[in-house]
Amino acid sequence: MEPFSCSATRSARSDHGSSLIEVLVSVVLLGTAVVGILTGLASVITASVTHRSVADAQATLSASSDALTAANAAWYPCDTDVDLASAYQKDLAERLPDSAVEVTDVQYWNGNNFASTCMSDMGERLQLVTVSATVGGRTRQIDIVKRPPVDQIPVVGTVPLPTTSTTTSTTTTSTVAPTTTTTRPPTTTTVAGATTTSTTSTTTSTTTTTTAAPTTTTTTPSKATCTVVVGEAWVVGGNAYVTITNPTSKAISAWTVAVTPKAHKFYFWNAWLVSYSSTITISDLVWNGKVPAKSSVMVTGATVSGLSIAVNQSFACQVVSTK
Repeated sequence: MEPFSCSATRSARSDHGSSLIEVLVSVVLLGTAVVGILTGLASVITASVTHRSVADAQATLSASSDALTAANAAWYPCDTDVDLASAYQKDLAERLPDSAVEVTDVQYWNGNNFASTCMSDMGERLQLVTVSATVGGRTRQIDIVKRPPVDQIPVVGTVPLPTTSTTTSTTTTSTVAPTTTTTRPPTTTTVAGATTTSTTSTTTSTTTTTTAAPTTTTTTPSKATCTVVVGEAWVVGGNAYVTITNPTSKAISAWTVAVTPKAHKFYFWNAWLVSYSSTITISDLVWNGKVPAKSSVMVTGATVSGLSIAVNQSFACQVVSTK
């Protein structure tokens, strides 16, 4: 018998291969890992595509909002014969020709909320335009509050101020009575041998009376003033409008005003924000800087956020400078 050898035993064991079961288990585990990795990659790719589609849709809706609220955007009163959704859809198609956007609804502000019914006195009120965009099979929607452009509605036009004048009148009445002098013939009286002669004269004097009417003078303010008044209000906010009154005989071509917001936040449109602190200073955008002589013009406005906003509520306003 040959002696036992450890090296021979190791050699014999190293020649043995993996069993079929071991191979199958390894394949299953590897396949599971590969499937998990591929599923994760597919999810990442799908999420990326979805995010890109949503971002593109949001960008398209943002561009639609800018197009509909631009200073030169078309404005259609609700009491017109034009279908507003179709009209705004056409306007968007001209401004954004490569965008898949659709105007799905238009509602009108009635003083309390937005409604689909237009009344005769709502022609110059706010409008809520609903726009949807579909990109990559993803549809997003936005509600755009459309305000009447300052330079396109009669309400925003100039309102002549009352004409003031200074009138002085003086009335003089003279009454002259004729002067009458009467001379009586001499009277001769004889008393106990003495003779006395006397003469009597009567004179009427002239009187002149002058009456002057009081002088009335009206003084016209020497500089422009401004007001900020809420025109529409809802639960947590409203819209306020800035009106500049120019009582002088010289037209204004540019203006800067300061508004005190109290405890509310103001988001101005059609105005350049100069500073925002305890008072908000804004100026014109050139095209809305004109205020004719002896006129009042609603030059801009703002969305006001906060509680206790009411229609006709006013905020302090001061004209800082004009040109």
